[in-house]
Amino acid sequence: AGNYGVSGLGNVSGDENWEFTSALFFTASVLTTTGYGHIVPLSDGGKIFCILYSLLGIPMTLLFLGCLLQHLLPLVSYRPVQYIHIRWGFSLAHVALAHAAGLGLATLGLFILIPAICFWALEGTWNFLESVYFCFISLSTIGLGDYVPKGSSQPPLHELYELSITCKPSPGGSVRQKLFCSQCVAGVRVSCHQ
Repeated sequence: AGNYGVSGLGNVSGDENWEFTSALFFTASVLTTTGYGHIVPLSDGGKIFCILYSLLGIPMTLLFLGCLLQHLLPLVSYRPVQYIHIRWGFSLAHVALAHAAGLGLATLGLFILIPAICFWALEGTWNFLESVYFCFISLSTIGLGDYVPKGSSQPPLHELYELSITCKPSPGGSVRQKLFCSQCVAGVRVSCHQ
């Protein structure tokens, strides 16, 4: 990869070139603004491309996530609360509180605990706290780069592992973006209704 203007520090694939999953991982870390810092453009052309790609890709990612949030929010939050309130007659405030707690626990489990258990099992040198730390840092888009998954060195398993890591920060990477993008993108109010 270094011959093509990109430093693949910590890339354990053994190939000089990137495979598809490495490129997808880099793209996802740029577009979600996670940026672990272990894969970086080296050439001037690569740096210019990364800047232009980010200038176009990050706002498009924000727009996409904002639209996705507008369509999923009623399905995940409003409808279940209203259904339980109407169907069983529980107080709307109690149902909303219980639902929020359930969503919080589901988010904690799906985006922190389950991935942390996987990293703990697959990354031989990480303890459970380091795995939870990595998941939180990725989810919050801080991406310090002090922990970077290495994964399996066997090509089929490595590609699957890298693909699963790429998909993991994407929902989490949108935490900050959801707050910003639910109302506007680049100062322009956006409506995503069909």
